[in-house]
Amino acid sequence: MRTAAPAGGPGASVTLALRPERVRLEPDGRADNVVAAAVAHVVYQGETVRYVLRTEEGLELQAVELGQTRFAPGARVRAGWAADDARVLEM
Repeated sequence: MRTAAPAGGPGASVTLALRPERVRLEPDGRADNVVAAAVAHVVYQGETVRYVLRTEEGLELQAVELGQTRFAPGARVRAGWAADDARVLEM
């Protein structure tokens, strides 16, 4: 994955911080990082919808969108974000 800060070299394990509103579902090609995931939970929050996503590798991330629910639990989606939106956390 591409990040805004160096992460100890290629193949190094890192922990990323990523705000849910910066994650785009079914990005249009402008995302630096894209992962396939399944929708685990959908939480309608009035003006926004929060999606809890899980990848086959066990990564869990969340995405928040304005408007109506687009995906149901179990749906397969692509989640993407810009490298500048992710922060590598020092462990």
